[in-house]
Amino acid sequence: EDLTRALYAAPAGSGARRRAVVVQEDLTTSHLQLDLNYATAPWGPNGSPRALLLRRAVAAALPYGSIRSLALGPAGLAWEGEVPPAVPGSLRDAGLFSTDPALATADLAAAGYPGGQGLPQAGLVLAYDAGDSVEQAAAGTIATALSSVGINVSTQAVPAAGYVAAASSYPMSLQTGGETYLSATWYTQRWYLASSLGGAIDASGYDDPDLNALALQAEHASGAEALRLAAAEQAIELQDLPVIPLAVEAARAVVAPDVRGMAVGGIGPLFAVTSTVAGSRQGFSSS
Repeated sequence: EDLTRALYAAPAGSGARRRAVVVQEDLTTSHLQLDLNYATAPWGPNGSPRALLLRRAVAAALPYGSIRSLALGPAGLAWEGEVPPAVPGSLRDAGLFSTDPALATADLAAAGYPGGQGLPQAGLVLAYDAGDSVEQAAAGTIATALSSVGINVSTQAVPAAGYVAAASSYPMSLQTGGETYLSATWYTQRWYLASSLGGAIDASGYDDPDLNALALQAEHASGAEALRLAAAEQAIELQDLPVIPLAVEAARAVVAPDVRGMAVGGIGPLFAVTSTVAGSRQGFSSS
């Protein structure tokens, strides 16, 4: 029979007590993030110190572990950057993305909204794809966490058919992605370069002139120069917080401990495992 979710999530013990064995585990670029739209108060405009403090307040208020657990279960891992860790050249800053309600409260007050007073309600609507159970679970968790520091948001389920196309119109939104990215500079060009310059997925209206210049330089860079530009780009992104990273997804293939032989096949993060256990054949699958 298939392994239970608990076995998939927590292989433990050793020897005869071992409950499950991880055959292979890889990070993917599939991810979940929170976008705060620069075109909508109080999240913008670009370059506003007040808006940046509010973005940092949100980042400090979020319960990252709970979001990963509720939304993605055992496949959810920490991201802690503006480029997913599976992408070559990505950087992380755990300090920006750890739960700290006291810091969130202080940043909210420093932004001029003590206890959430004065926040424009039009900007406090969190949209998510109504057809995506991961986004739905994350939206509820986020709303509860933000309300605990005084940021009272409502959630809006948007029909799946039009959700992505209207992404730039939402004041707050959950976004997912999962392409194969060759490098951190390529990721920046796709997600964070201004749409007027060719950025393909600028869902939050981000437009930083310094980042734009670096991204255009990086189009034809390679080797050490590409890594240097990627680091410089991410330094700006981590300062501006165009998105709040919530989780990345892992691909894990797990089998029971008494498996004696198996064939693993598939494409990318999907695995099909056929095993021989005590003389009988059983199938396991994971993603």
